[in-house]
Amino acid sequence: METFEGKVRGFIIVTFRRGSLTGHVETIDVKPTFAKLGIGLRLLTFAEIDMRKRGKRWSLLEVSEGNKAALKLYKKAGYTLKERVKGYYRYEHRGTRDALRMVKAL
Repeated sequence: METFEGKVRGFIIVTFRRGSLTGHVETIDVKPTFAKLGIGLRLLTFAEIDMRKRGKRWSLLEVSEGNKAALKLYKKAGYTLKERVKGYYRYEHRGTRDALRMVKAL
């Protein structure tokens, strides 16, 4: 979680499966009023450091195909496309139900 002057500006949730070498970024969120301040990248970088400390070798995430800002962030952080997942979301996210599964070697 990222806070400033007692206010939450963003958070990230990562899950781990016992015995797996992969950490899974479940969600990352930055309040819109704090967008474009590098908070998302800081949260992601911190999570990746933690994953490495836990012995993980890969970071995996899914992102809505329509979420251009998130895609830009993940590409900047070194994530690459693994596969497109049709109908991943139950409801539309930014005009689509499809997701892109992305991965990064840690």
